[in-house]
Amino acid sequence: MLPHEKRVVRFLAGHLAAGLGAACVFAGALFAADVAGIWTLIAASPDGWLFAGLLLFGLCVTFGSLAMGVAIMLERDPGNGTGTPPGGRPRRLLRRSGPAAARSPDSRSGMRPAFAGAGRSKGRSRRNP
Repeated sequence: MLPHEKRVVRFLAGHLAAGLGAACVFAGALFAADVAGIWTLIAASPDGWLFAGLLLFGLCVTFGSLAMGVAIMLERDPGNGTGTPPGGRPRRLLRRSGPAAARSPDSRSGMRPAFAGAGRSKGRSRRNP
């Protein structure tokens, strides 16, 4: 494994561990507060440990993937050391339009797509919906 790959795996594993910890705390809070009688049902059932395990597994998958996804989306440096996305300056997908375009029926917010074919489906023209 290359050094930068180890850094990425360590980065994701750390955030996964944080998500798993948050899931365990949340499950413990659910059981302690007996939300919707869940602890009462688990304690009364002969297979309660199975149900608790399945609940904890689902929470761990959810919270772990949420923590890793947030960490990836909030990372500013893509790894090239410049702090900017690869390829230079990010492109704007929408640009402000003038007053004439703001009055058009296609543009309710005063924004229009930056590319020409936006909002049109194939095979249909604007005049014949």
